[in-house]
Amino acid sequence: MDTLTDRAENQIRLQRTLAGILGVPPSAIDDSASPQTISSWDSLNHLNLVMAFEQEFAVSLSVDDALEMRSVGHIRAVLAQHGVDC
Repeated sequence: MDTLTDRAENQIRLQRTLAGILGVPPSAIDDSASPQTISSWDSLNHLNLVMAFEQEFAVSLSVDDALEMRSVGHIRAVLAQHGVDC
């Protein structure tokens, strides 16, 4: 696979994971989506997201990483620090 294909696939995986855990349609998810814009994004679902990202992308996220994930844009940035381009 080339880099663009990998990135597109990772974007789909990220969106699918977010939508599944938060119970929202994928169309509700963009880089500005956050706990302030998605009511189901509470502290428990935030932890569920962190664990799901670890499993989905085979990364190990620290507490600091989890705290940085304040929006979908921030999630992309944290995952990029772990070599996941999405």
